[in-house]
Amino acid sequence: MNNDSKIIIVIPIFNDWSSLEELLKKIDNTTSNQLYDTIEYLIINDGSFNRTNLKDSQNGKIKLINLATNLGHQKAIAIGLSWIHKYTNYKKIVIMDGDGEDKPEELNKLLEASLKNPDKIIVAKRNGRENSISFKIFYRIYRMTFRILTGNKITFGNFVVFPAEFLKRLVYMPETWSHLPSTIIKSRLPIIEVGTKRGNRLMGKSKMTMHSLLLHGFAAISVFSEKVTTRILMVSSLLTLLSLVLGLAILIIKYLTTLAIPGWTSTMVLVSGVIFLQAILLSMFALFLYLSSKSLFRIIPAIHFEDYIPKEDINE
Repeated sequence: MNNDSKIIIVIPIFNDWSSLEELLKKIDNTTSNQLYDTIEYLIINDGSFNRTNLKDSQNGKIKLINLATNLGHQKAIAIGLSWIHKYTNYKKIVIMDGDGEDKPEELNKLLEASLKNPDKIIVAKRNGRENSISFKIFYRIYRMTFRILTGNKITFGNFVVFPAEFLKRLVYMPETWSHLPSTIIKSRLPIIEVGTKRGNRLMGKSKMTMHSLLLHGFAAISVFSEKVTTRILMVSSLLTLLSLVLGLAILIIKYLTTLAIPGWTSTMVLVSGVIFLQAILLSMFALFLYLSSKSLFRIIPAIHFEDYIPKEDINE
């Protein structure tokens, strides 16, 4: 069965060439060529200290783009997508990490789902993580915090498959520069989740530390800055109202009843005042951050991506 589908796989890499070579071999050996017409690879070298000469795989050619500096895998992905949008005409785009934790064996599942649902983004919903207990706890806290602050669930990472017609929307959204999964949610493009198992790194140890997870979480939440600001303002308004009601209740008890305990009124008024001031400061802080972020220069990947690629790579 040939579905006349041109597929390109975007893989960001930072000093992980041995894992990449093993990953490409596994993709060649496990991916069914009945699910695509042609397949190629776009490798984004995210400012690695060492470089390598990659040979074309069994299944398809390899295009290597060397970034001028290390930007992080989310920005590397955004640059790769923008390159595809400007210079190629692939029908379907696949994004996966280069360390093997996005299992090549699971790629068939995503491609099959995409074949059945050509107008949907197919995302890999990971059913398990082989990390330390502390990492799993903080990861759950991150997902819970994301749900509370944004009102959305995030259950997937970078391992996705989507049709080329969705590419234009994503590369013109500034949020893609910060966090692709959150941007996909914000874009309101149709999504179908496919359950997958998280693999082990092919070489070396995982580079995802508590520090990087924290930064990753902030980036994901920042995509929904409007919602986060609105929710913080709602909470601060409720706290302000609570402090005013509490203060009024204290005064009523003090002057209209005989229930007041000596010294109790001043303490409760102080508590009420602290709640009031904290609510005001919280709302002012949220508004300040939101308004200041809107005044900053916003990078649109489709327009600015070539600023981070040496000219020799662009003209190659």
